[in-house]
Amino acid sequence: NALLDEQHWSEQLSTFADYGNHTQSVVLEREKIYIPPGQPRHHYPSPRLVRAIRKSPKLQYVGALGYVSLFPFLLQVLQPDSPHLEILFRDMRSEKKLWTPYGLRSLSKTSPLYLKYNTEHDGPY
Repeated sequence: NALLDEQHWSEQLSTFADYGNHTQSVVLEREKIYIPPGQPRHHYPSPRLVRAIRKSPKLQYVGALGYVSLFPFLLQVLQPDSPHLEILFRDMRSEKKLWTPYGLRSLSKTSPLYLKYNTEHDGPY
């Protein structure tokens, strides 16, 4: 549990989180396709949506409360006396975060990634 806390508990986020190179400054943009003058546009593929990184990734916790935050509990890694259990249970029961009448969301409504497209054909989370 000490290693789990050291590597994945974020005091700032008050949850377990992935840690690694991450940025939230990413947008989907239409790629630019060069069409030579006088050439019909329909001879070229439609521009795809591609990720554009506005700010370089840096080592940090990924602020996305969701299933990943619950894995230590779900996999029974946490000790019954862990101070993190109360916080996890509160987040699970919060309708502003994970709770719905149909079960738990995979990603909290408070997450910056909530309802954001990952790619053109990968719908929002």
